[in-house]
Amino acid sequence: MANSCLYRSEVAVISANAAVEEAAKLMRDYHVGSVVVVESATGGALSPIGLLTDRDIVVEVIAEGVDVKKVSVRDIMSPNPVTARHTASLDELVKTMREAQVRRMPIVDDKNHLVGFVSFDDLLERVGLELSTLSQLSKNQQKLEKEIRPRREVRLT
Repeated sequence: MANSCLYRSEVAVISANAAVEEAAKLMRDYHVGSVVVVESATGGALSPIGLLTDRDIVVEVIAEGVDVKKVSVRDIMSPNPVTARHTASLDELVKTMREAQVRRMPIVDDKNHLVGFVSFDDLLERVGLELSTLSQLSKNQQKLEKEIRPRREVRLT
């Protein structure tokens, strides 16, 4: 199965210099709980330099009574996000998340350019689909077995 199926290629991104209010609107508009903070790289590519979550905004800004209009993304983002390579397997993604204790990761290519995003929920959904497929395979095999070998009475002598 292709690795691109393990992550989303559409990613909500924002500049570190943007206002937190802009980030919140972006999260709302795209129905996501986080944005990847990026800077421009060569050739128009983007490199992840941070991660900002809806929880960061609530805990660091709203709960503290800070004026959202006066806070930049850089002020509250988590810098140097844990990333994973676009070639990572499902097992590698899970292991990286577990070891780094993160629920979200930007996906990067070999030049550290942003190519996607994956969350714990994405992986959970993927594992659920895999389990469902295996379950259906088992049911199909049992059905086929019954069709090929109808039940016979066993006589003991």
